[in-house]
Order: sequence, then structure tokens, then C-alpha cells
Amino acid sequence: MAVGEDQKPTALDKAPAWENSNHPLHIHHSDQLGAILVPQLLAEDNFSSWIDSMNAALQIKNKIGLVDGTLPKPKKNPDEQNQWIRCDILVKTWLKASMSKEIGKNFSHCKDSRTVWLELHERFGQTNIIQLFHIENSIHDCTQGSQSVTSFFTQLKNLWDEKEALCNIPACICQAGEELKTYVETQKIMKFLMGVTDEFATTRSNIIAMDPMPSLNKVYSICLRHEKQAAVTANKSTMQPSESTAFHVQQQRGSQEPLSKPSREPFAGYARKSGHSDGKQ
Repeated sequence: MAVGEDQKPTALDKAPAWENSNHPLHIHHSDQLGAILVPQLLAEDNFSSWIDSMNAALQIKNKIGLVDGTLPKPKKNPDEQNQWIRCDILVKTWLKASMSKEIGKNFSHCKDSRTVWLELHERFGQTNIIQLFHIENSIHDCTQGSQSVTSFFTQLKNLWDEKEALCNIPACICQAGEELKTYVETQKIMKFLMGVTDEFATTRSNIIAMDPMPSLNKVYSICLRHEKQAAVTANKSTMQPSESTAFHVQQQRGSQEPLSKPSREPFAGYARKSGHSDGKQ
């Protein structure tokens, strides 16, 4: 073909942009209407965990822009508008399928997925003061008791994570944000150290005296090591008396000579002297 001659567009040239799998309006063959994308359906008391799971699922599906407003409906290209509508309907069915039936039926009137998203945040996104109160109360009352260090730390960690998810405090990279993060971690360390049993009194004093203060995970590691060392020591002290007693008994048995049977020789001598026979020829 001569240079400058008009070239006919190929099928690849005519393909719309959303045919690319990385385009936010691309619909994969596995994207089904009404698919449940989260492990738990939305209920009245799990919005914080539900919204985190749904946000992650939409990020993976590359459809988060439809609900957060960063991918508005196109205004010029009719084909792109139709593709956007198809994607929006798809996301709307995902949202409704991931709710309980009682909650889902209240969002049938919403015209698009963005409206559903905003109403969800308006209804459930506000901090639940009653739930936050119960979490704070559980943190305050949480102590090790008869639990292992690992079980106690895990219980506290779950409560802290639940509280942070409920409050949804935005991350901050400024100097004040770093200082606030350090302060919050120090409060967690104090709570953990106050909750362990008195057998960690020396370890607790040593940790508090450290400068700088170790991280929360490091404090947990120190206490865990102390618990394991104490268990080994206790196990040795339990085994030693029994082993010593067994050795003592064995030594006593070894020092005693076995009892011999009484000899019949005196009786035999008496029989000979008196003229009796012992029966032997």
C-alpha cells in the first residue's frame, strides 16, 4: 500500500475504550447481576465492617467510581452513556444483594448506585454512640484473668479495631497526626500492661522504664517471652521433686540385700544326732 493512501480502520481501531479490561466501564464475563460481594449481609449493627468490605470489593471490580462520584455519567457519547448505565445497574444490584431483605427493599426507589451509596452513609454511617459506649466499656473491663497472653492481646486488639472502624478517623500524615498516633499507641500499651496478671509485675516495670517506649507489638512479644520462660521454669520445678524421690527410693532398694530362705541345716543335724534319717539314702 502506498504511503499516504487512506487506510481502512481495523476492528481493533473501532473497539470502544471500555473493551479494555482496565477501563472502569468494562464488564467482565464473571460480573453477574445480583452477585453478593461481601462475606456478611448488611444489618443494623455491622455497617462499619460491611462498608469496608464493599468498598474493597468495588475497588477490585474497578467500579468504585460509580458510587463515590469520580465516574459520573457521560454527557456526549451515547454509546458510552449506555455502557455507563449498564455498569451502574450492575453495581446497584450488587449493593442490594449484599443487604438483608429488610434493608434492601428500602432502596428500590434509588435511581442509581451513587444514590444508594449516599443513603447508606446517611442512614448507617453516623457514629453509633451506644455501640461505641459498649466497646469502650468492654475495653475498660478487659483483663487477662486465666487467659494466655496471646488470647488476652487478641481480645483487646479486636476491640480496638472495632472501635477504630466505628469512629472512622481519617489518616493524617502531618506532624500532629504522627504525635496523635504515638499517643494512641501509648494508651493501648498502658491498657495492655494494666490488664496482665501480677506475675508480669517485673516485666511491666521494665517496659515502662524503657526510653523510648517500645511499640505495642514489641511489648506483646516481651510479655509472651516472659510467659513461655515462666512455663518452662514451672515445669522443671514440678518434675525435679518426683525425679529425686524416685532416685531415692531406687537407691534405698539397691542398698537392701534380699532376704534368704531359712536354712534347714540345723534341723538336719539334729536328726542325725538323734538317729533319725532324713529320708535320703
